[in-house]
Amino acid sequence: MANDGADERRRPGSPVKDDFEVDVEEAAVDDAAQCSACPKLKAEYQRCFDAWFQEQFLTGRAVKLACVEEFKAYKQCVVEATKDKGLAHILEMDLFPAQGDPRRDPSPSTKS
Repeated sequence: MANDGADERRRPGSPVKDDFEVDVEEAAVDDAAQCSACPKLKAEYQRCFDAWFQEQFLTGRAVKLACVEEFKAYKQCVVEATKDKGLAHILEMDLFPAQGDPRRDPSPSTKS
């Protein structure tokens, strides 16, 4: 039986050869952006944040927040899109009430 290379075995720990060069992270950012009301702004923010996270935050060199302008532009677009769809009330919801605040926390603080 002749071996034409299709039956080559790889050594454990050696990388798998792939005929397709795909940047998975870039593809994920692009896919996520397509699900957004503001795809271009979301992709710009995500790319900026991912680079900052990998290059600054994970290496312990982060001294300030990055991508602030990109986030502001994306947030403004999302807020406008939410209002355009008649869902502005969602922006006013308090999804995470402060613990221990009797005005926000309906659980009783003392038992009678």
